[in-house]
Amino acid sequence: MVIEDRYTLASEAFMENTRLMNITVKEGNHPLTPEQESLHEQSWKLNVALELEIDSFYIFSKMLLDRIAHGIELYFGQSTRCSLESHKEMSKCFPEYIEAKTLSAPPARLMELLKILKEDIRDYRDHEIVHAKNV
Repeated sequence: MVIEDRYTLASEAFMENTRLMNITVKEGNHPLTPEQESLHEQSWKLNVALELEIDSFYIFSKMLLDRIAHGIELYFGQSTRCSLESHKEMSKCFPEYIEAKTLSAPPARLMELLKILKEDIRDYRDHEIVHAKNV
């Protein structure tokens, strides 16, 4: 919620800057006015702040998912058949872990959420944030 609040403020500031810049744009080619130069200078700073909040959300969300895996392993114990060192490892072998620990089968929705969180948080963070290439 802290990151979401900061994201909302950063997003609103970025959008307001963009709105103000759009108001000043005239048809045709013109040099930037002092107002436009100022807005342009602010825009890249606001963009960096916005990206920081987005990246923070995904990084801290992934850390939380890893901590959930650690908590399950702490509570139910380790298994030689499945590591819960990270959410990534847990998502690969959770059914085997449950079987090894002789636990009740998890609800289908829990298994679905495990997959959704892997794709929406971990995979997005790993592929779009950590390994993103600046174009």
